[in-house]
Amino acid sequence: MGTFENENVIEIANVLYVKTPKSLLNLLWKLKHLGYKIQSQRLSKYRITPVKKYKMSGYPLWHAIQPTTLKGKCLECGALIDERDIYVHGRRCEVCGKVIYQEIVDGSPVSFLFHSGSSNEYFKYGGLSFTAKLWDEKNGWLYLYPQPQEFRRPTLVGEEAQRYLQENSKLWESAEIDSQKMIRVKYRKRYKREENTIDMYETGHIYRKATIVKLWHGREFFEYEALPVQESISLVEAWHWAPLPVSSTLHERILHAVNRSSEDRPGQGIAPSFSKKDWREIAKFIRHFTTLNADAFDNAWPNFRRSNRGGAEDLYRFCQSLPPIELPSPSILRLFEGLAPFIPEISFEELTKEIWRNINKNN
Repeated sequence: MGTFENENVIEIANVLYVKTPKSLLNLLWKLKHLGYKIQSQRLSKYRITPVKKYKMSGYPLWHAIQPTTLKGKCLECGALIDERDIYVHGRRCEVCGKVIYQEIVDGSPVSFLFHSGSSNEYFKYGGLSFTAKLWDEKNGWLYLYPQPQEFRRPTLVGEEAQRYLQENSKLWESAEIDSQKMIRVKYRKRYKREENTIDMYETGHIYRKATIVKLWHGREFFEYEALPVQESISLVEAWHWAPLPVSSTLHERILHAVNRSSEDRPGQGIAPSFSKKDWREIAKFIRHFTTLNADAFDNAWPNFRRSNRGGAEDLYRFCQSLPPIELPSPSILRLFEGLAPFIPEISFEELTKEIWRNINKNN
């Protein structure tokens, strides 16, 4: 996206921040000329957040998207077909008529539990594994070679497998295919549990002769392959709020611009450490969209901590003109490493972690 940058259009974390209304009009015209479809949050009927909050909070009000079309592709005849249900068992190509996807074929390993009270007892053992012969989806029967297998662990084998089969003998029956003895169980679809006698949780050896492709200006790409141009671009109207003055939440606003937060986000575990790229993007935002001393920040950030919380705190202290935290020198850490053998209750690794925890806690 560097081709769109100029003194009034600044790219930060793959978002274009536009400094003036005139620059926005010029940029939208250029994007339209390059084939982008322009979407505006001002006119979106799905927008929940008020436009005023979009403008003042730095959320993108404009999106430019390269129009693409997803199609299925038959790998038997090469025809482009409907991509819907492309990976559904028994799917056939509309052009050549050949089967292009089968979830279960002859030789596929399958693992399942029966729909029964005794399954709760056996759940911890992983259920049963068999080799599949045929899935007659139309009539809802799954045919299996009769000998239980050990494709995965844990799984029931030997006497335990036979006992589980006998306890659920009403949920399967003997069958034959080409004079070969089989067993069969009711199985139509994973999501049609009421029609099945088993809960399938693993299959393998899928037969697939189809894929999904992306069409762009008559050219064909893999579904997730990058286009020669940026596929989507977000635009922010920065003139409503820039430059940002010093405030108690300035550091959070800066972090938001690079898709980060000072706190670990619920359900996402510990946030990744700051990289040099992160700090360069932050430096760029500070230079163009805040009243902070950008040159001073360029000199300061190489000494900031890399952890998410530590780096965010260092940024906060810079924004508030507070002195930086002095970290222990390598010689101090080596001193603790030398003392570690005399403290058998705690390892050196645990000791250094405790040091850093106290540093973060006390500062």
